[in-house]
Amino acid sequence: IHDPASLCFVPMCLCNFVPASSAQLRWVKKLMLKRKRGTLSRSQGCFKDERLIQLKIKIDLHTHCLESTGDSIPMVDTVRKIIRQVKKRGLDGIAVTDHDKKDYGFRLKEVADLHFPDEILIIPGQEISLHREHVVELYLPNNAVFRFCAHPFFGGHFREFLKEEGDKIHGIEIKNAAWQLQEDKVKEIAREYNLITLENSDAHSIGDIGLHYNEIELGDLYKRCNGYKGMLKREPGGS
Repeated sequence: IHDPASLCFVPMCLCNFVPASSAQLRWVKKLMLKRKRGTLSRSQGCFKDERLIQLKIKIDLHTHCLESTGDSIPMVDTVRKIIRQVKKRGLDGIAVTDHDKKDYGFRLKEVADLHFPDEILIIPGQEISLHREHVVELYLPNNAVFRFCAHPFFGGHFREFLKEEGDKIHGIEIKNAAWQLQEDKVKEIAREYNLITLENSDAHSIGDIGLHYNEIELGDLYKRCNGYKGMLKREPGGS
């Protein structure tokens, strides 16, 4: 059984977030150790007040690992290649967001946790189609779901989509390595709907992972979506 609550970012005693597993605690300690050694920039490390501590990390939140590899079931060697690419780009993690494949990200995370513990952070997710537009869902602790618009305006019905679903969306891509986005329009929409702007690779090959990424506090994503846990009516297909 896949439990999104197991994807915890920092210890509860430090930030009143959610309880972290031993694996996540070790991952946090590794980041803090990098800070101490001077191999981690201050923006990636931990904040001054330990009670309000948040991790600001480098992460690509839109990748298609199934399409990148062709493995219907994540294999150890495949996950090793993905982790190697993530670290090559200098990232701390990725979200695995294949099309209409909610379980795939959880399976890949399980392989990584078993064979490559503490190497990178993996957030399970998926990309779904809604009203001819695409939305990425990220599965966070306490069953919270962070949703953002992927490559907005490509479907031609984006504003109609926002009228229908805008109150359930938390972010929007302003850069996408696979698409030329209308950044001025994205900024306008982000202001109007109070959305976090994101930069992602939309990688469909391992080598493209990390072409764009975010430096972001994961707590910001969780706070944005906490409290809304409803499901959106989705349509099959995606790109």
